Amino acid sequence: MIGAAIATGCEHASAANTVKASTNKSAPNAWSATSPAAAAKVQTKRREPKPAGAGQVVSVPAGKVWLGSVPGTADRDPSREADHVALQLPAFSIDRLPYPNDPALPPLTNVTRDEAADKCSEAGKRLCTEQEWERACEGDDEAVFPMGATWQASTCGDDRVACDSALGVSELGLLSREWTGSDAPAGIGVSSRTAVTRGSTRAAVAAEHRCSARNAATPDSRSDSIGFRCCQGETVASAYPTEEAQPLIVPLELSTEAQREVLKSVPTLASYADSFVPMNGADTARALSRGGRGADTITWWTLAPSAFTWSPMPGEQIVVVSGHVKEGVLIAALYPHEGKYLPGASTVLHERDSSVVMASREDSPTSLLWTSCWGCFGEGGSLRLGSDNRVTFDFR
Repeated sequence: MIGAAIATGCEHASAANTVKASTNKSAPNAWSATSPAAAAKVQTKRREPKPAGAGQVVSVPAGKVWLGSVPGTADRDPSREADHVALQLPAFSIDRLPYPNDPALPPLTNVTRDEAADKCSEAGKRLCTEQEWERACEGDDEAVFPMGATWQASTCGDDRVACDSALGVSELGLLSREWTGSDAPAGIGVSSRTAVTRGSTRAAVAAEHRCSARNAATPDSRSDSIGFRCCQGETVASAYPTEEAQPLIVPLELSTEAQREVLKSVPTLASYADSFVPMNGADTARALSRGGRGADTITWWTLAPSAFTWSPMPGEQIVVVSGHVKEGVLIAALYPHEGKYLPGASTVLHERDSSVVMASREDSPTSLLWTSCWGCFGEGGSLRLGSDNRVTFDFR
């Protein structure tokens, strides 16, 4: 069997697979090209850095913040981040630097969140909400990192105001995490960690410094890696969007025509749509029988339908369809988002008389088995959610 990955031409495309070399390559991430603020949007002019000084405050105009990240974005954490949800915020002001907002003094750390809130209150201010923090970080162009599209902390050196955000806010979580006034009622990572923090430490990986990255700590904890900054202005009561946990596999009752329309909506898959015919029970039986098996002999695994929603981790939902096309067999994993479908990973198996069965296991939620011959070496592989939280195909 020969499998060929489909070149998606989109930054959400997560794999380029070749069976002969048994390789799996991830496409480079260029997040800004996939957001609604597409490349055609005029970039907001970055503010000229002000000379460093104590007590400087940045006025942030009323505007929209896009909470979280687009499904399929590399390194996003769907269990913690919203699916790129828009929220309108009123104007507010934010300290240019973490408390005490003085470039001559180090950020104050080792304080609980209540102690941090008290410090802000003494100055006639309050802790920033996490929505305000993300707005100050992203600016109007949905920047991925405080300093823009890429992580460039090394260029900041020891100058604390050398890496301003587009709105002119400095050191947004570049050196330490920052308390916010926002809560995550169910906790983040651990149920007791309900006080949301934003940003990360200098030594943290780039993904943790994304404007959309979220973390939390126990409110009464103290750490030399957690500081804070203060804000002023009207606050928005909207809680951060959360999603209910979903079953691992949920069948989708989609007609052949409906599945064809889904494929047509994805430019790189549109050419397969007209000939697409979903797999059926006979195809499942055929793939099993080629390995000498029947559905009643399969243990540990749950056989999947031809179209289903896969939730490999909380907050992530991926639509998977499989069927016959004129070239052979097509398997496609797509991200549903805002009424559209974004490409995840897709492959065509160039055997026109082949059938494929897919299966899941509850103890391995981030991986799906696919095969044209159950138990046969070289006749299948897996569709998995990788360490960068993007889907890829593996061939075995």
